[in-house]
Amino acid sequence: ITVYGDGSQTRCFGHVKDIVRGLLTVIDSDATIGEVVNLGNSGEISINDLAKRIIEKTNSKSKFKRKIF
Repeated sequence: ITVYGDGSQTRCFGHVKDIVRGLLTVIDSDATIGEVVNLGNSGEISINDLAKRIIEKTNSKSKFKRKIF
C-alpha cells in the first residue's frame, strides 16, 4: 500500500448512502436555504491508521510504501 507523504494527514469518511440521504434532506428543507451545511463524519482517521486497518481487515500481507515528495 502506497502512502503519500508521512501518512499523518487525517480524513473523515462517510458512506455514500448516508451522504446522499443527507443531501436529499438538505435539498428538501426550506430551513437550509441560504445556510452552509457540512455533511460528514466526526470519526477522523489518519491515512497510516486507515492503511493498517485495511491490511488487518483483509488479512493482507501487503507492506507500507511511503512516497515522500
